[in-house]
Amino acid sequence: MCALAAPAVAPRRRLMFMIAACAAAIFAGLEFYRCVFRYDNDFLWHRNLGLDFLNDRVYETFAFHYPPARAMIDAVTAWLPYRVDRALWLVATCAGLAWCVRFWSTIGAAPGRRWGLPAGIAVAVMGCYIVRDLPECGLQLFLLCMLSVGLWALLRGRPALCGWSLGLAAVYKVTPVIFLPYLLWKRQWRAAGWMAAASACFCALPAVYLGWQKDVTLHRQWLSFVGYTLSLEDPSENGVEKPVLRNQSFPLMLARLVQKYPADHPLYVKSDAFVCLARLEPPQAKNFVRAVLACMAIALAWRFRQRCDLSDGGISLAGEWSAVCILIAIMSPLCWLQHLVLAIPAALLFAQAAAARTVMRWQVIVAGMATGLALLVHRDLIGVTLCDMLSCYQPHTVAALLIMLLVLTLGPCRAVQEGELPAEIINLPFGLASTGRQVPLPHPGQVEERPDAAAVRWRRAA
Repeated sequence: MCALAAPAVAPRRRLMFMIAACAAAIFAGLEFYRCVFRYDNDFLWHRNLGLDFLNDRVYETFAFHYPPARAMIDAVTAWLPYRVDRALWLVATCAGLAWCVRFWSTIGAAPGRRWGLPAGIAVAVMGCYIVRDLPECGLQLFLLCMLSVGLWALLRGRPALCGWSLGLAAVYKVTPVIFLPYLLWKRQWRAAGWMAAASACFCALPAVYLGWQKDVTLHRQWLSFVGYTLSLEDPSENGVEKPVLRNQSFPLMLARLVQKYPADHPLYVKSDAFVCLARLEPPQAKNFVRAVLACMAIALAWRFRQRCDLSDGGISLAGEWSAVCILIAIMSPLCWLQHLVLAIPAALLFAQAAAARTVMRWQVIVAGMATGLALLVHRDLIGVTLCDMLSCYQPHTVAALLIMLLVLTLGPCRAVQEGELPAEIINLPFGLASTGRQVPLPHPGQVEERPDAAAVRWRRAA
């Protein structure tokens, strides 16, 4: 009997995979063309800032709200042809986004479980912010990569790399300086010291090209502008642009809920459906915003009071880090939708926890609310009138706050609850190895005598 010939048609699964891959390649090509050749937006603004740096004309026309080191960063590729510059940034930031998704997903995933599907769901929910940043060639995704590298380095016991990464982020966009008090509060003295030293080095680096006196003058102008914006009595003003409803800044949201605006003010809402909690004058509204932010800082300080500990699989540290990333976005005086890509790590952590079934019912409900606010508040879905009314309450800011609440209330993964930890958490002082092998936690009586540092690590794991 002759053997049956193999079927000429490929298996259905392989065929479906090939169709999906071709569709993804076509979509990626169209998106690449759209982002590189069809847009001239904030990326062009930053490119011009970089050209001003190369031509020694920084702060002559605009950009007082960025430190001189940001102009230096923008100048690194500003000498390239414009479309080549856009393509380079877009490809680099997309690669960085892929790495960030894998990094945060592997932290949040339960040992032995695949993280691809939950990560895909989280990225789909955050897609409304990603598609806003891709036409900007991933300027905010680049910031997300720097913040993620900081956690990656800290988990592997490399405080110097952590500090340099966060220091670069602090001069790239000023609000990441929030990580400095966070590291000090978590008793990470070396990382905090390296961050402060790196920030100072990056601030002094433009002097190599512009000269020391010019660099000092530029920093004086920048600090003068910062002092001016902080002295504004109206909390709705940012000193850079006129206040607009689409600004997702958290202090602005608080001010709009209690402040009285004249009829000709850009933030004045004519609709009777908008409910204002109070009608305060700007100085009183600013005091209210300060009080709320102070209460929020006290609550977060209490939540972050414990030292860095990996006995829960690193979920607590990663959750706190992702929460600070969200604060960096929403505490900025100017927060547009593309800035909320910094909420991606928190969404990835919660998605992995939900896949491992370690979340509670109320967390699922809150996650559904955050998803609805992020995806459904759109004119084409709910109509222009309802969308404009809901936009007065800044639903995307509320969604970011809900995601931050979820990630700060996550518990350890199921494997950790059952007494298992990744081998790298047990074997390294403060890091993750590449093995991924799972071993049971040793019983305290089974731990043999070791040097002091190793014994401390085993006791923590136990």
